[in-house]
Amino acid sequence: MIKKFEIFVASEYLDEIEQKIAIRVLSNFYYGITPKHQKVIQINWSTKGVEPSIFIQKEIDNYDLPRKIIHFSTATNRISFNSSRILFHPSTKNLKRIFPEALSKSLAIVTRYEENVDEYITVKSGIAIDFETQEQLVEDFRKTIEMLYFDQEVLKLMQKGALEHYEENFGWGLKEFRRNSSK
Repeated sequence: MIKKFEIFVASEYLDEIEQKIAIRVLSNFYYGITPKHQKVIQINWSTKGVEPSIFIQKEIDNYDLPRKIIHFSTATNRISFNSSRILFHPSTKNLKRIFPEALSKSLAIVTRYEENVDEYITVKSGIAIDFETQEQLVEDFRKTIEMLYFDQEVLKLMQKGALEHYEENFGWGLKEFRRNSSK
């Protein structure tokens, strides 16, 4: 049996263009896999308010993304963050707000490449996509998410690498505490 595959999108940190890219990528990914695999896909979409914006609702409808696979939550109620396996963040903004939290929950990160992204992820904890055009970016994001879905070993390595990166760079003594408490 295929395990549920949850992707987290923190839309409160994305502008409208980036939200549209996220919806487009996730729709292309969803419709690019077979119905057997579609059954286990869940998108955890975090919003500023209680309900997603009218813009987001229209974009979801425009790309025919099934509402049944999208679980909305507010930014302050991130229960779905804990059960997700990937943070999909098609932006280079607000990295310091969302990336350390994602790493602490062992989420592999899929994002856009920008110089400052190296501060937050490594090749062991995520994938940063460099691009020339928006079309290329959308397709590369889709391929990356698809690869992580179908290659669970790579995903597990990245999830492990995410937590290690968090402990080494953002854990503020967490690693030392664990080492001392195990003695």
